[in-house]
Parts: sequence; C-alpha cells; structure tokens
Amino acid sequence: MEPYVIEMMKTARKPYEKVGTQEGDKVLIIADTRTDPIIWEVFGATARSLGAQPVIALMLASPRDYADPPTPVIKAAEESDILHYVTSRGLVHSRFGRKMSQAKKKRIISEGIYPRMLLEGAALANPEDILANVKKITPLWDQGESVRVTSPKGTGAFQGSHRAVSRGRGSLHAGGGLGGRRHCSRQSDPLPRRPLSSSHPANREKGTTCGN
Repeated sequence: MEPYVIEMMKTARKPYEKVGTQEGDKVLIIADTRTDPIIWEVFGATARSLGAQPVIALMLASPRDYADPPTPVIKAAEESDILHYVTSRGLVHSRFGRKMSQAKKKRIISEGIYPRMLLEGAALANPEDILANVKKITPLWDQGESVRVTSPKGTGAFQGSHRAVSRGRGSLHAGGGLGGRRHCSRQSDPLPRRPLSSSHPANREKGTTCGN
C-alpha cells in the first residue's frame, strides 16, 4: 500500500460521516473505466472501516454526461442505502440520478474525482468554515441585483441578472460531496448574454442550465 493512501482515507471518511453512514448500510460505489482504481479502492475500504457493506459497480465510461447507467447498476442502486458516484462522467442529473433523488437515497457526489483531490485543496477544508462563508455570501446573493463569477486570474466565467439563478439546486450549496465537475442550477429568467454549455438534449428540462 502506498503511504499516501492513509491520508486519502482520512479525507474519504468525511462524506460518509456527513451522510450518517451506519453499521450494516449497503453502500454502492459507482465507478467507470476512466475512474482511477485507487479512488474506489479507498472509498470502499473507508466504507468498510465504518461498518458498512460496500459494493463496487464498475461500468464502461459513458459517452456523455448524464446518460443513465446500465440496468444492473440501476437495480443495485435501488437496493442500496447509500450511493456514491465516482464516475468520470456526470450521473446526478441523469434520469437515473433524479429518480434516486426522488427516492430520498443518501448520495455522495464525487463525479470526476481524481486522487490528488483527496490529498489537497477544498476536500481538506473545515466544513464549519465553509458554512460560515456560505452564510456570509447568501444575503449578498439574495439582495444583489447582479452576479459576476470570475476566475483567480480575473476572467469572467458568468455574468447576469441575480434572478437568473436561484439558490435551489447547485448554486449556493453547503453539502458534503467531494469532486463535482459541473455547476447545475434552476433559472427563473432566461440567462442573458452568451449561453452556457448544457447537458445532452435527452436530459434537458425547461429551466435547467448545466454549465461547465
């Protein structure tokens, strides 16, 4: 075992503790052929260390984001207590993902995760500090008339009316997931200026925007 795996497992405990993993819980970790194997190995070992019963579902990588997984994976998910998405492509906004959300399944969203994300960066942040920042930003977001998101280099990633994005799904979120490749949110007005890239037409819904 590589020594850095010990540090990865310390971080990997966080989302399982966040969703309240209990002894005997059936945990389905959904990975694909582009997921680094160390990812599902570490999460599987972590789930077992907490007394859960992890199962790894390894499927071929989907050709696009938000395509439904194969039927055997769907059936295994329906029988599981906790779902953990570590696929290279997005699942959470697929028809399957919405069905699991409606079923109130406990879910950990780590789509697009790679090993170093368990060793450095946001995954090591204190959740209480994150929540404190969210509470500071939320009033500004709600009361403001416009929003502009910029990169550390100062380039504009998004600009428009604050009414374009609500705090419902995916905008200001203080969840315990690790990873995350896309930002998806509900919109109450048509987005102004340039359009954002969106999900596959088969998965589009009126009022949903998924941008890189």
